[in-house]
Amino acid sequence: MRSGDIETLRDTLRADPAAANPRWVAGFHRPTPIPNDSIPLFCVSEGVFRGTNTQHNAYDMTRMLVAVGADIHIEGDIVLESAVSFDVIDPGVVEEPGMHARSMYGNREVSGSAEGPIGPTVRGGKVRSRSR
Repeated sequence: MRSGDIETLRDTLRADPAAANPRWVAGFHRPTPIPNDSIPLFCVSEGVFRGTNTQHNAYDMTRMLVAVGADIHIEGDIVLESAVSFDVIDPGVVEEPGMHARSMYGNREVSGSAEGPIGPTVRGGKVRSRSR
């Protein structure tokens, strides 16, 4: 995941789509909280942050994981918050309706549905102070 090996990811998801989410061997209890390194979407973000994804294909990997059911809201939105804090995604641009992301420091925000009254809304641009 962290290296951007999209072919291995594709083969793994074809063989077992449930691999898009963490799971544990029977008899072992799910840890609380779930370790970040066991969340595939988190690992994709971390690969971008650490510079280990030399293929620059995090977007495609993320789409593949989400397409087979990766839980983007796992552990209280840790995946989205990590992607934003790692500067992997711009929180001002939301890809899928219903997704939302918050900056760790509260300086940028998109909340609720990205679906506007006439279709998808794209927000972007410079972060501005509200104290004018």
